[in-house]
Formats: sequence, C-alpha cells, structure tokens
Amino acid sequence: MLIGKKWKVGADSLNVILSERVTRRPKDKAPYEGWVARYYFSTVANALKFLVEHEVKGTGLTDLETVANKIDELKGLIEQVGGNKGNVSCDA
Repeated sequence: MLIGKKWKVGADSLNVILSERVTRRPKDKAPYEGWVARYYFSTVANALKFLVEHEVKGTGLTDLETVANKIDELKGLIEQVGGNKGNVSCDA
C-alpha cells in the first residue's frame, strides 16, 4: 500500500517492509527510479508508528506547529489507504 509518494508498505513471508522511493543518477548510466526496502517490522501497526515518528523527527522538531502539521499530514495519508481502520493507531 502506498503512503503518499515517498513510502510504501509491503510484506514478505516473514516481515512487514517499509520501502522508500528513490531516484538515483549513477555516472554513465540511465537514471533509476524505484523502491528500496529500508525498514522491517513484525506488524503493520509497528511500521506505521515508526513512519510517523521518523517523519516527525525529520521536521527537526523546530516548533510545535510544524510537528502537529506533519502528524496531521501523515494521519491523513494513512487513513487514505485504510491503515487507520481497526487496531492501528497513529498517535505520536
């Protein structure tokens, strides 16, 4: 399931995988755009909680309004993909 344009949650037989969209431009080769598996979790809930925390920390925690806006943005993205139905809580 896609979460915005930057993140994707998937799974294999053992893990829930949080992948990040990357664009690479290696020398003397064509640019590559695709997904890179970054983090592994035992549950979807843990993956989503980590994503919220990771993105909030990425704001630099400059002020409360910035943090609150980032949390609201992420909650909206998660709700769009149905991740906030049932047991998943995105409280940060």
